[in-house]
Amino acid sequence: MKLAVRLFEDDGTFSVQEEKLKGIANIELKPSSSEEEIIKNAKDADFLIVGYEQITPKVMDSLPNLKMVCFQSIGVNGINLNEANIRNIPVAHISTYCVPEVADYVLACILAENRKIYQFNDNVKNDKEWIYDKFPKMRRLGNQTVGLLGFGNIPRTITERLKAFGCDVIAYDPFISEEVFESYGVKSATMEEIFENSDYISCHLPLMSATENIIDEKLFDITNNSPVFINSARGGVVKESALIDALDNDKVSFAYLDVLQSETPNLETDPLVLHAKTILTPHSAFYSEDSMQQSGIDTVDNIIHYVNKNYDSIDLVNRKNIEIK
Repeated sequence: MKLAVRLFEDDGTFSVQEEKLKGIANIELKPSSSEEEIIKNAKDADFLIVGYEQITPKVMDSLPNLKMVCFQSIGVNGINLNEANIRNIPVAHISTYCVPEVADYVLACILAENRKIYQFNDNVKNDKEWIYDKFPKMRRLGNQTVGLLGFGNIPRTITERLKAFGCDVIAYDPFISEEVFESYGVKSATMEEIFENSDYISCHLPLMSATENIIDEKLFDITNNSPVFINSARGGVVKESALIDALDNDKVSFAYLDVLQSETPNLETDPLVLHAKTILTPHSAFYSEDSMQQSGIDTVDNIIHYVNKNYDSIDLVNRKNIEIK
């Protein structure tokens, strides 16, 4: 029987995975934080179930039975896809498990900032003022523009939610056809146009070598509307020093950040944590009881599809670059 090794701790989904894989594959829980631990704990694995662990070329080369790497997440930045392609290793993810949660998070950020909820609360409680027009530059959301960096499942869901408010939506995604943009009533734009014209910018870019630090001072410097910046994707796509400068110079008015460059930031010293113009959440935009259960199920469904040779049903990120045997 095939063996799946899960490399991160139980988050409440392991028992569901065990039950679903009965009679199909054995599954072992082996939390592993280093390259050496992964190789030791998963030496006989046919399938790896991965969270944030790094699946390096050495790891791939050291696991002779490895048939597929399964990320229990949307992002797959824990593996170099080119290296996986060279070794003909399928890389699976779960592309839809937390779409409603992240879309709701982004909408909550937009609405909180649009109505200055946090700022009014701080003014009332700490400054002891009761002034309705304390922030006179507040504008109706329906008269503003929301720019989306990426136009996959989550940005499309955000777009559907924003329709009720009447605002303009523009999006950047070079991999999406013009017909898809048109079907959502969204204008296709360059990244530069997003930063030049948006009042709110929400980032949904994956982290890979081509996107690391792609949001930098060149983009922040061309803003015209001092937009609100929201990142619920990956912290590594943003050059943090450039964002800090943009906040300091009012090129960005406020930042709502669910992710930072580090997944374990120093909360006592990190400048974005300490900045007066940021609201931070601990990479929690994806989270709900429902999304967690779905993540466990969808991940092992990819394994089940592989074992049953239903390869076209696997949620693969590199299907066009490999040959599944």
